[in-house]
Amino acid sequence: MGFLVGAAVAAVVAVVAWWIGRSAERDRGAMLATETSTVATLRELAAAASAAAGAGSYRELVELSGEAAPGPGGPLRSPETGTPCVWHRQVVTRRYTKISKDAQGNRTSSTAEETVTSESSESAFVLRDATGEVLVEPTSGVDGARRSVSEFREGKRGGGRDTIGFEHEEWVLEPGTRLFVRGEVRELDGRLVVGEPEKGDLVVTTRSEEQLLESAAGSARTAGIVSKVAAVAAVGLAVVGAVSLL
Repeated sequence: MGFLVGAAVAAVVAVVAWWIGRSAERDRGAMLATETSTVATLRELAAAASAAAGAGSYRELVELSGEAAPGPGGPLRSPETGTPCVWHRQVVTRRYTKISKDAQGNRTSSTAEETVTSESSESAFVLRDATGEVLVEPTSGVDGARRSVSEFREGKRGGGRDTIGFEHEEWVLEPGTRLFVRGEVRELDGRLVVGEPEKGDLVVTTRSEEQLLESAAGSARTAGIVSKVAAVAAVGLAVVGAVSLL
């Protein structure tokens, strides 16, 4: 019976790995199929679309590279360190002592964690290249932002008697940071805005497109190997399990 359970687990691993590999290949293919544009090119396309179909009609999946700059509201200040930035994220995790009882009533203690704060700024910021600028709505966060704080602070601070302390983490995206952005551009009140596409995810990352392509290819290769090995193991365990039942 144990062999059959192992076969089922291996089969699940094979399917999950296959799905991860397919997703990585799909993401890589989408990046290869989308040419990196300049802001000037997008403005020309938006003007042509507006002339043909009316203002605000332009929408397209695009890729852009440039530098981050403050949005219309000016630079932000991160909540933990006060760092001038265009985007920030803060996570506070409470660490506490957890008391458990077994079936016989014996008490045991262990350390557990829970997230008490997880917040990201939502203000649009500017992406600027040599030909112009667009606004970016960071609804999916920023990959590769600089970690400005990672600190455990002892103390209860209203967390209850079982509280050991709090882990504080912060990430910031500072003006001038190079970015690669992939999302849907649209015209809004005369400005070009890049946001979440109808299909897929908005990508805002400090990695280059070349690095993303290499990472996707590596993930696909690894997932493919894991899927094949798990599939072979599933078949082998199933055969052994079936024979053991005879």
